[in-house]
Amino acid sequence: MFLVYGEDEYLNKKQIEKIINLISENKNYDVEKFSVINDSFDDIINSALTVSMFEDAKITIVNDSYFLTEQKIQLHKTYSIEKLELLLNNIPEENTLIFNVKTKTYSKRLKIVNKITEMAKVIEVKQLEPDNIRNVIVSGFKKHNIKASDKIIDYLLMVLPVNMNIISNELSKIYLFNDELTFENIKTIINDYREEDIFNLNNYYLENDAIKFIKELKLFMNKNNDLFSVLGLLAANLIILRNSLLLLNEGLNSNEIASKLSLNPYRIKKILQIKSKNIADINEKLLNLWSLNYNIKSGNYDMKILPEIELLKTITKGGKY
Repeated sequence: MFLVYGEDEYLNKKQIEKIINLISENKNYDVEKFSVINDSFDDIINSALTVSMFEDAKITIVNDSYFLTEQKIQLHKTYSIEKLELLLNNIPEENTLIFNVKTKTYSKRLKIVNKITEMAKVIEVKQLEPDNIRNVIVSGFKKHNIKASDKIIDYLLMVLPVNMNIISNELSKIYLFNDELTFENIKTIINDYREEDIFNLNNYYLENDAIKFIKELKLFMNKNNDLFSVLGLLAANLIILRNSLLLLNEGLNSNEIASKLSLNPYRIKKILQIKSKNIADINEKLLNLWSLNYNIKSGNYDMKILPEIELLKTITKGGKY
């Protein structure tokens, strides 16, 4: 049994892939994935407690395991602590259970969480430091025979958000480019992630100002035409804002917060200018963004129309229309 937690969804996913590759080295595993928010917990139990019909064993991945935290997040109506205990007490020895949750930390107070941490190998997935991100870019360029100067790499580190999902998507686009990278062609390849645009989007989103949010969203989409980038950037900046507010409440100043989070001090000062300071509201917005992202990737929404509409729906009632 494993418990994987961290704030970067992409890095969590990569860690789980490492676990699967490690434990399936000498066995053939059937892998099934679930979400505690969107899937019936009865289906999760059925997957984890039954043996595979076609493979040697089974791996059940339980995403969105927010019962490991004390965040007020609505889980699937079929979830209960009693069912979770039933799962923990009866999982077959040949099966592997992986709990995954996007969070900075898990609860040390809840009894059920303490039981899981006693049974599972706990893996914290830390966000990458700037030097680590540089290494990812350099090694990726080397693997794909991409020629780029140190100044180009410095430029990428400056303009790309600290979000490995976005960085990975942008690098994938660069890998298709055959010539040596220059400032002119790199700007035509990657999306335009101007800090001011994202700051305004976050500000209007948290203020529930639908009119200004729509205008800013249209400007961003006209330049990038990439809704996944919008969702990723909104979420990444909301996480930074939430973590900054928590550290601010502990008495740290903006420079100390920047050092603690390994971010540019200017970016922290800018984000702390966002008017909304309600951490509960920020967490609710993060959950809404995750749910929208999940439904888009699952094919539940028409990519041509519904995503933008659903994004606007996440602006709560009582906003400015």
